[in-house]
Order: sequence, then C-alpha cells, then structure tokens
Amino acid sequence: MSTTALHALLLLSLLSCSSARSSSEWAKRSIYQVVTDRFATSDLSSPACDTAAGKYCGGTFQGLQGKLDYVKGMGFNAIWISPVVENTDNGYHGYWAKNIFSINSHFGTAAELKSLVKACHDADIWVMVDVVANHVGPQSPGAATNDFSSYMPFNSPDHFHSFCEISQNDWDTMNQYDIEHCRLANLPDLNQDNDFVRTTLKKWIQNLVEEFGFDGIRIDTVAEVDKQFWAEFAEAAGVFATGEVLNGDPTYTYAYADSVGSVLDYPLFFPLRDAFMDRSDMHTFSSKLDELSTAAASHGKQGILPAFVDNHDNRRFLCHTAGVQSNDWTLLKNALAVVLLGKHIPVVYYGTEQGFTGCDDPSNREALFGKYDTSSLLYSFLVHMHAARTMAEDHASFFDHSPVTCVTDSPSSVFAASRGSMLLVANNFGSDAQEHEVVVQLPPSFPAHVTFVDLLGDPSASEGLSVENGKVTVRVSNGQPRVLVPRDW
Repeated sequence: MSTTALHALLLLSLLSCSSARSSSEWAKRSIYQVVTDRFATSDLSSPACDTAAGKYCGGTFQGLQGKLDYVKGMGFNAIWISPVVENTDNGYHGYWAKNIFSINSHFGTAAELKSLVKACHDADIWVMVDVVANHVGPQSPGAATNDFSSYMPFNSPDHFHSFCEISQNDWDTMNQYDIEHCRLANLPDLNQDNDFVRTTLKKWIQNLVEEFGFDGIRIDTVAEVDKQFWAEFAEAAGVFATGEVLNGDPTYTYAYADSVGSVLDYPLFFPLRDAFMDRSDMHTFSSKLDELSTAAASHGKQGILPAFVDNHDNRRFLCHTAGVQSNDWTLLKNALAVVLLGKHIPVVYYGTEQGFTGCDDPSNREALFGKYDTSSLLYSFLVHMHAARTMAEDHASFFDHSPVTCVTDSPSSVFAASRGSMLLVANNFGSDAQEHEVVVQLPPSFPAHVTFVDLLGDPSASEGLSVENGKVTVRVSNGQPRVLVPRDW
C-alpha cells in the first residue's frame, strides 16, 4: 500500500470515529420505536392487517420515510427500527435471520434503507437499528435439528450450540449456562465461541453500521450470550449500543451495561407499570427510583439507559389499567411524563400516541396504517412534553441535572420530582378522580421565591403557584400530571 493510500485510510478511519454519536449525546435524544412492517406502506395505503396471523402486513422503509414529519412533529429526534436483514418465512418483526448479509426485501432495498437514513439525518433524526446475534430464524418444518443448510453464512452444525431448550426453571434459577447455550423459543442458538461465528458477527455489525450510517444499535437477547462477546461486538459496531436484558433485577441487568455500553431499563419498567398501571403505592415507587438511580450511577450509566412504558415484547400499557377503567389515558400520560422527564433516554412505542391497546405479542404489534392523527390527545401530549424538555434545556441545562425526589403530603398516590428548576407532579389517581391539592416539599437546592407556570396547556392551573417556605401547593384535576417551570423562563 502506498503512503498516500495509507494516509487516506487513516483519515477515513478518524473521520468515521469522530462522527460516531457518543452516549452523552444520545442522553439528549428521545426515541420513537417502530415495528417497520406495521408503521407505514410505501404508498401510504391502509391494507388490512391481522396481527394474530403473524404475517407481513406491508410496512416499508419508503413508508417510514414518507411519515417522518409525523414522527418529528411529536418532538422525537431518534427512531429505533426493526432488524433489517433477510428473515425466514413470516419474520415480519425482523428477529428471525436467514441471511445476515442480505436486506429484507419485504421492507425494501438497500438503496431505500440508505435513503431512509439520509432523510432522517437531514431532519436531525438519529437512527437506531435493532440487531440479533444470539440466534437465527426457526428451521423449516420437518428439518432435522442439525440441518442448517438454508442459513447464510451460518450453515454448519458447528456454528450452533447443540440442541437444548431454555426451560422456565433455567430462568427461575438463573441457570446462566443453559441460558447462554440453549435455544430460546426453539430458535437455533449461535455458538459465539466458534471462531468463524464470532469473527463474522463482529465484521457484519461493523459493515452494517458503516454502510448504512446508523447512529446506534439495539441488541436483542443480550442475557443469552456471554458478556465478553458483547464487549467485542459493541466495540466492532463503533456506535452507541443498548441491549435487551428482560429482567427486573438491577444487579443482574445493569451488569450487562458494562459490556454493551447500555441496557434497556427493565428494572425501571416493572415498578413504573406497578405504580401507574396497577396503581400500587407511589411511595414504594419513589424509593425504588432512588435505588435504581444509585445502581445505575454505580455502573457509570445514569442518563443513558433507555426507559419505556411499553414495547413490542410486552403488552401495551392501555391493555390493562386495573382498578379504574380500561384504557385510562390519564394514567398513561403520568407514566409517560416520568419517562420523558427522568434521567434516562426516553423511548415511546409507536401507536402509543393513538391510544393503541394491544395485549401480548402479537396483539401489541398493530398496524398504524391510516391512523396518523396529529390532533389526538396523546399525540398532543407528547408534543407538549417534548416542548418542556426543550425549554428546560434552553433555560436550565436540563440534562446536567438529576431528578430529586420530593416529599408530598399524598405519598401513596403522588410522585413528585424536581430536575433543575422544573417540577414534575405525577399521580395514579386516574381520570375519574376529583380535584386534589398536593403539598410538595422542594429540595433545599431548589430556587427560592419561584412562581410557576404549567406547561401542559392549563394556564389557570398555575394561578397562585408560588414557593413558600420551601413548599408549593399544586392543584391536580382529573388525575392529570403537572409539569411546572418558573414563570420567568
């Protein structure tokens, strides 16, 4: 290689490294998660989609590109898309890889995927792609358990672990050996200790990110592979990575962030749903939130763990809101407020803004086709919440502050937290609740003599809202959350 060519290669490498989005930059992003097949068709038509059938419904890269204004309009500045590789039959969700070096033709072409990413970047929307390195798609009906000839490039028995299945007892006892070496849902389990498999997966993720210009990756089924492999895989990707560890124990789950870089915040997900969906004691939730904040900080990950209310693997929040009424949008708004204003990367699952109510997989993967109502109450709520995030950053370096839990006189039903000079008052009263006056004790660091305004569109609710003796009395009507900022912002 000539000296000139070597210098050019080094410069290209430096430019690639410098353009990677850091975890601290991702901490200021807000992610909208889509199931590509269910978001938008190329011609924006609305074909029927039977979620129970588990088949493709027609969503494409072109369709998603055509509806970026819908996503941007809510205030999101990042999207998380389904895995993009060629899948086995009926792999509409993307998690059943057949050929990792080929793009799923049901979604579109490689050129159309590149066009989508470019359009996102032109709109200042970062793109996180979902990836799978634990398993491939189901084997063809009737195929022997050691017949892998239909997969590419992993088509030999030595590319996979010997046949066994992860049992419920393995999960209950955290039998890590079986979790890492056996099949999840009978999906052939890749052997990352095989040199060819390990090297190929790392080269593949590096090429995928570089070719399409992805800004981040979400890694599926992280607990099912050893941590050292993930450290090498994330390094090869060269961009922000977050992993799925579907476990509510912070000690177990956050440990994977040390290898991957970040993990989805399932330890927050479960108590969040308990507090706002099942209306459990809010004081318990406040204590748990403080515990999780300390645990995340101990790993150096506070602020970069994606938090969420629901997703494609879990029933939607509106599937069940016990004790009040089904589909209580007010409880959902309170939960979303905690996610959007907390010290983490917020993720909102597509369809939430339209009040989707799907329960367990596959019912929670509804088609959004033709349902892009930008005047819906939840769409408008997300617009207001993102405006609050932007205002807080413009006036008070919002992302430099961590939330501080506040004491209230209604600890069983109200959660209050300040972040800088913004105050969130969330509750689980429900939409049929009467008006409540809640006294919030502000932390000593909170500015004195502040007069508040409400950012959620109810100016009258802010009348007389001033700090006195370190306290403020907040009026909560119909169970609505309150987001308060100083009037002089």
